[in-house]
Amino acid sequence: MNGVLDSGLKVFAERYQNFCKHHGYDSQPARPEKIYAQAKELVPTVPKDPVYKEMIRDSIAQLNLMSKYVEELRRKMDELASSLPEC
Repeated sequence: MNGVLDSGLKVFAERYQNFCKHHGYDSQPARPEKIYAQAKELVPTVPKDPVYKEMIRDSIAQLNLMSKYVEELRRKMDELASSLPEC
């Protein structure tokens, strides 16, 4: 994995500079440290426990189901709206 926190601030800063140079972006010297600090605050960690893995899989399945349901509702709304004279 090549995440922000995987190799430490120095390595991340070098990767940031290389990325900016490769893609033609203006790099900002303070940006890597800021990104690194924010990543340390924002990356959640959970124990490597099968229960957490199953909970995450269940959550993904529920989100996928809800997404399908929303799309079905949207399709029905569009169908209904297209039958109205004002649409």
